[in-house]
Amino acid sequence: MTDDRSRESYRLEGIAFGLADSLIMCLGLTIGVAEATSDTQLVIITGIIGGFANAFGNSIGFFMSQSAERALQIRARLLIDGPRLLVLSLSL
Repeated sequence: MTDDRSRESYRLEGIAFGLADSLIMCLGLTIGVAEATSDTQLVIITGIIGGFANAFGNSIGFFMSQSAERALQIRARLLIDGPRLLVLSLSL
């Protein structure tokens, strides 16, 4: 039960970070392009492309963060339960 809650809170943390970061980035980019040019179509296209690029960058960063955290947890678990886990995995 607590493992499910921690996974859910971790996902919500990622979603909250992504939304805040995307909102700030897209607004900044859109306002900057709108001030630099009066072309409405260019402003809209820039906002959409910038949003996709930011989402892609955030997803890679979050994936790398999760991978590193998982590796640390596995290493800590192996240091604590290493010999017992090794015997169990070899017996399968």
